[in-house]
Amino acid sequence: MSVEGLKNGFVWQLLTFQFMHAGLWHLVFNCWRFTFSGAPLKKRWVGKNSDPVLSSGVVGGICQVLTALLWPDLFGGPVVGASAGGLGLMAAYAVLFPERELLLLLFFVLPIRLTAKMLLMLSAVLALAGIIFPINHIANAAHLGGMLTGVIFIRQFIQGRGAMGIPISPRRAT
Repeated sequence: MSVEGLKNGFVWQLLTFQFMHAGLWHLVFNCWRFTFSGAPLKKRWVGKNSDPVLSSGVVGGICQVLTALLWPDLFGGPVVGASAGGLGLMAAYAVLFPERELLLLLFFVLPIRLTAKMLLMLSAVLALAGIIFPINHIANAAHLGGMLTGVIFIRQFIQGRGAMGIPISPRRAT
């Protein structure tokens, strides 16, 4: 997906970029996100008319393109991968199961225990830092957009909460 592609009307890139990856480790980390968070979430959204993964990926792609339009020299390159969708799924998981403990292997050796909400906060901080201090070719705006979409998806469609976190109820209080 690229700004130029979207300017030329190739809007399908908002979906197709999610199926390409920049290398083996990019694919491995995205598969890991889908593995630990996908199954518990699938039980919650069965029967819902939306998909948090593709919607997080699309919104993440839009966030990256908007960032690239503002700062083309820093963020204007092509974007590939399902990271925005995977981070959206991880964020949704963290909203539903914030205190679940996860075991991460830092450098595949050092075990680190984090709660799901701590992993989400750490991921958000890393994405924000990558936007403020861009030193690599990682689509941090897409990552952040995907995470925000995952949180909103759970709040709106699963938990039935409005934009301000106020529960939406079909019954009125008496």
